[in-house]
Amino acid sequence: MIYDLEIECGVLGQRIREFCEMRGMTQYILSQKAQVSNSGLNSIVRGATKPSIYTLLRICNALGIRIQDLLVGGKKQEDEPSSYPLDRLQADELFAGTSLDERQWLYKYRYLPDVDQKKVQDYMVQLSIERWGENYDSCRYAETEEKGDWDADGGEALKDVSDI
Repeated sequence: MIYDLEIECGVLGQRIREFCEMRGMTQYILSQKAQVSNSGLNSIVRGATKPSIYTLLRICNALGIRIQDLLVGGKKQEDEPSSYPLDRLQADELFAGTSLDERQWLYKYRYLPDVDQKKVQDYMVQLSIERWGENYDSCRYAETEEKGDWDADGGEALKDVSDI
């Protein structure tokens, strides 16, 4: 026998937990994104249920990972060249100057249902209009001493979200 199914299913559950933790995602959120019942996902994570390939693919889609990342142990994501939309250098550049808190908010946003993401976008547009008026879309990145600040038509740079 090549695989001990009980052990492999337990390891699979552990990997799902690890990917959830890396993304700041609860199992409940994962179950919603994967369209798997929360109790069913919990049973998979505990190793009590042997999931179908279809269910595993749904979980992988919700986590934003390839199935081999979930199934193959030993190598961490950093050990392999990335096949994701952003490579490590692009991600580092994208997140340069962002705090851990900001990155966690971005992850939380990404795992919201589309309808809730739209609500967040609408809210951000409304806040921008209140702050900068109808020309909010002319906001540009300010080349200031503090990288990461935003500037609207030469106006005062924002230090944090509480300035809005």
